Amino acid sequence: MFTPWGWPLPYQSVAGSAIAWLQGHGWWPIGLGYQPLWSGQNAVMLTLQSRRLLEQRGLQAMILPFASGVALEQAFVAGQLQVASLGTVSAALLLDRGAPVQSVLIQTPNLKVGIVVPRSSPLIRIGDLRGSGQRIGVQLDSRAYAYLLASAAVNGLSINRDFFPVGMDLESQQTLPSHVAGVATWDPILSFLTDNSNMGRLIDRIYPYLFAGDHLIVRRELIEAVPEVVQALVDAYEEAVLIIRRDPTETVQVLARQPHLDVYSQPFLRQQTVAYTALYKPTFTYPFPDFWSTSCAQVAALLVQNGLISRPIDQAAWTSFLEPRFMASTFSRLGWAVPSRPPWLPASWTGTVGQPPYPPYLTVDTLRQPQPWPEPVDLTRPWSFGGTIYFPASGA
Repeated sequence: MFTPWGWPLPYQSVAGSAIAWLQGHGWWPIGLGYQPLWSGQNAVMLTLQSRRLLEQRGLQAMILPFASGVALEQAFVAGQLQVASLGTVSAALLLDRGAPVQSVLIQTPNLKVGIVVPRSSPLIRIGDLRGSGQRIGVQLDSRAYAYLLASAAVNGLSINRDFFPVGMDLESQQTLPSHVAGVATWDPILSFLTDNSNMGRLIDRIYPYLFAGDHLIVRRELIEAVPEVVQALVDAYEEAVLIIRRDPTETVQVLARQPHLDVYSQPFLRQQTVAYTALYKPTFTYPFPDFWSTSCAQVAALLVQNGLISRPIDQAAWTSFLEPRFMASTFSRLGWAVPSRPPWLPASWTGTVGQPPYPPYLTVDTLRQPQPWPEPVDLTRPWSFGGTIYFPASGA
């Protein structure tokens, strides 16, 4: 049996012995942190909560919002959380400190990040910052700061010489304050400023320089001692993606009631939710080890060069950080094939990961409608979604 959104029933419940282990460590209910001002990921986390998808699997959870990745990372290190939605920069900071963590899935790959300036600004492209001495507001230790480092390197600019990043929280970025020439930010703030409020325009974006891929991170103790708990988390995350893909209406209504998001209209929140959960094939969550270890090593190299972490974190270390077996098991339960490459890379793509600038690939800017799903090659056995049964390729 399948739910209307394609999840096979019955749910698999976590054993009592695993719950007892969590209770014995003071990790009951399990703590899960996320960032409200991060499109797509916020929708999935709130769907986990509103639909009680972890409880359906026997887990009690506290799903807690944090204003920044830094605050979330600090709560994780302090032991207040066992699971966290974190960007690659935060993951690198954890690995630099030797934290025993692993990534079990990828969230919102290719989140739009870029520099937004006021519409009246004379700046047209990032190269116009050369020798300008202008200040760009950015949340430090974030994906946006890594993007600035990568873009500056490719465009021959020197940070803190040609232009100066200044620390700014996300809520302040939404006002596009006059004491900076622009802000380096991500969705939903970026699209709110450029498309919704019409306050700003985009002069540069992340896509040619970095693959933005963020992680659901868990403590390694969970993987080693209670892997079925981690499997339940991964299953629930993928189910939430499918629920939103089937119909985002309920999720958007929940989003619109959140304190950090109530300034946005429901049509805007719907656009953002669909863009980051339903445009790519739902296999975007798979942590492709070769692809993401190379991409993350590129980010880490930028952080080392700019003194943000103390030591290199090479591709081998990132490969060990990525743990794809749980998502592979989720796909097996669904009857999905593990794809050979990420869904945003066309078969004809000629780029090399880790060597920017990159030729175009599929992003929220270029995909006008969701990728076809499922195609016969995506399945290993029949799968039902929305009342329609889909079949694998002959011989699968």
